[in-house]
Amino acid sequence: MRVLSKTEIDRYHEDGYLAVARPVFRPTHLRRVGSLLDRLFADLDRLPSRWVHDLGTPSHDGAYSIPEVIHTSLLEPRLTLTAVYRACRGIASDILGAPAALIFDHAIVKPAQTTSVTPWHQDGAYDPEGPAEVVNIWIPLVEATPNNGCMIFIPNSHQTDELHVHHARGRDALGAVDVDTERMVPCPVPKGGCTIHTQRTLHSTGPNATNTDRPTWTLKFTIDERSTATRFTDTARNLKRASQQAIRDRPTRDLRTIPSSLVRNH
Repeated sequence: MRVLSKTEIDRYHEDGYLAVARPVFRPTHLRRVGSLLDRLFADLDRLPSRWVHDLGTPSHDGAYSIPEVIHTSLLEPRLTLTAVYRACRGIASDILGAPAALIFDHAIVKPAQTTSVTPWHQDGAYDPEGPAEVVNIWIPLVEATPNNGCMIFIPNSHQTDELHVHHARGRDALGAVDVDTERMVPCPVPKGGCTIHTQRTLHSTGPNATNTDRPTWTLKFTIDERSTATRFTDTARNLKRASQQAIRDRPTRDLRTIPSSLVRNH
């Protein structure tokens, strides 16, 4: 069953983003994703340091302001077995008009009472040599509102020929310069909703002024150019990894020992 209507897909292509302001993921399915991500954020020091970022301004004591974990599905392959992942792959396939493949995913926690903002940026600035046709699905695990840092987009900003110039912001973030924010559109979505945007769409999130953390999981899909046989082989391999992960004693495992064959640059 398709999640998006043709009208919504057309709006995505026209505006460069889409806010799905209705529940499309069940609460039980979101809780499963949240429980898997919680394992990663519970002990960031055990993760590969190059895969743990701070998108805000680190505090003087070294604590993360806005912690981000990249390649979450490599660190926790059971994420790719969740109903949320399957639904997102279906959404991306409908938008792309072809089978979709996950090329990157990451999770961010914007802590309660955080004044830091995620600066205006285009995702393509982080990966300028990557595929142009990428569908980004941003899933808040709680209701996303203007008070806790919902997505903010600038319509039609994906239609420019060149990316904006971006400068470093804080330790790991990039920020676009000369952004006209007069046309910005805040996009609150309920728990179970999501937003979708292109690689070139300018977007930002504000501070979290609430007393509750705002965790999110973002998945990036592009057209799957693998053969059918290769897709089946890769799926079987992922299932094996997820099964091994499920029976592994995680508290005794140091995630920094992940095989180099699984390391991919962002």
